[in-house]
Amino acid sequence: MRRRTALAGALIHDPPVLILDEPTEGLDPPTAALVRELLGALAERGKAILLATHRLEIAERFCHRVGVMDRGKLLAVGPMEELAAEGSLEELFLKLVGTDGDVILAYLEAEGGA
Repeated sequence: MRRRTALAGALIHDPPVLILDEPTEGLDPPTAALVRELLGALAERGKAILLATHRLEIAERFCHRVGVMDRGKLLAVGPMEELAAEGSLEELFLKLVGTDGDVILAYLEAEGGA
């Protein structure tokens, strides 16, 4: 309910710009779907939406420009079409940021699981 109330408070004055941090985090699936629909409708009405999210499918669906950050550093920024031209945004993100695969493999080997 807090997340819903905060979102309603952000929208009540019909601002031209919205700055949202993980707007669907902690929401049940129907409410998260409603928020995604709302964001799409607001963007179509010309609202500028600055969105911070780990949900890359949301970024792919709604964002015209995307920035990929890791540990406070901006690694890539540009139009979605250019950044994800050779695959998905997730593929780009993993290419730029990498994974902790070596750490996980080392842990599994130490535990005798790999």
